[in-house]
Amino acid sequence: FDILLGLGLPWCISTVCFGGVVRVDASNLTPMAAVLFSTLALVYAVVMLSGFRLNKRIGAFLFALYILFCAYVLLVEFGTIPR
Repeated sequence: FDILLGLGLPWCISTVCFGGVVRVDASNLTPMAAVLFSTLALVYAVVMLSGFRLNKRIGAFLFALYILFCAYVLLVEFGTIPR
């Protein structure tokens, strides 16, 4: 749903309004997918180990994990961390 609205809809509007092809840089797709899936696996592991109960500590850990993921993506995109 997020990908459809966050990527597909703007690309569709751009194609309809301006015509042509929307160029997408997919050179970093495999490493980012690996980071995303490992983050997802860690989230599932933490939730299962906590007995499927969310408390402040687990919530803070998941929030910190999200912040780390966003920071990593930004550092890679702005060239601080090489691809």
